[in-house]
Amino acid sequence: MKTIIDSRSRVNNIFKPWFQRMRYRSQEKKIIFIFGCQRSGTTLLTHVFDRMPYSCVFGEYSPLSSKDPYQLRLNHLDEVKAIIDSSPAPLIVCKPLVESQRALEILEYFDNAQAIWLYRDYMGVASSNLVKFGPDEGARENIRPVCDSEFANSASKNWLADNVSIESQKMIEQCYHPSMNPADAAALFWYLRNEHYFTQQLDSHPRVHLLKYEQLVSQPSESLARLFELIDIPFSLPQNIIKDVHTESVRKGKTLELSPNVSVLANKMLDRLLGMSQETNKIAS
Repeated sequence: MKTIIDSRSRVNNIFKPWFQRMRYRSQEKKIIFIFGCQRSGTTLLTHVFDRMPYSCVFGEYSPLSSKDPYQLRLNHLDEVKAIIDSSPAPLIVCKPLVESQRALEILEYFDNAQAIWLYRDYMGVASSNLVKFGPDEGARENIRPVCDSEFANSASKNWLADNVSIESQKMIEQCYHPSMNPADAAALFWYLRNEHYFTQQLDSHPRVHLLKYEQLVSQPSESLARLFELIDIPFSLPQNIIKDVHTESVRKGKTLELSPNVSVLANKMLDRLLGMSQETNKIAS
């Protein structure tokens, strides 16, 4: 099964802007931001958008973050807007995952934009992070900045400590140590990133749409049709997109061993997200 790793293909980088200048130059732009926790299927979602002839997709490493030494943090929002305005595409999709804790600020600046918050079961996210990045970079170092400001300021990790709630900061200070169970650290990272959905009150924001990864990959046509209806764009799903969407990663990580307190905490957050997915203005799961 093909693995999706790129947001934008070389053909799209060259051909699409030329086509869009010819076809869509006078159309009003629709802007969509994708937020959530890393390893939650956001690249797959950008791949879907990228196949649309009228879209321009900015991934995590893009001109929108050209001023950051690590090419991750967004440029000043005025500069981001200028780049978006220069695109001929009528549909702009941006995936600044490291700015998920600033989602509300970004939506207030781009007052005509909409956002998708994509979430995935914490065991799958934790397993994926550990497999790809290892126990330190994929887990422990993702929560260390919350309780170690010197480390946060000396690495490309400062975003991990942004806007963390006081309660969560105290919890991480109690839990973190350099040799802690990496599965616990990976699950706590998932918890912290998804907590921002609630601390920013995005659960009641009319322009934020919650999407469950497991539903997306198990029922792609239905999930995407509902999503496109909510964000008011024409639904077009080529078959070559569907064949790349698969359920192989669903339920991965079920063998990870978590501490009881971490498991309880993560399950409570997952239940909150699942509960929100059932509401009528969200994407049902």
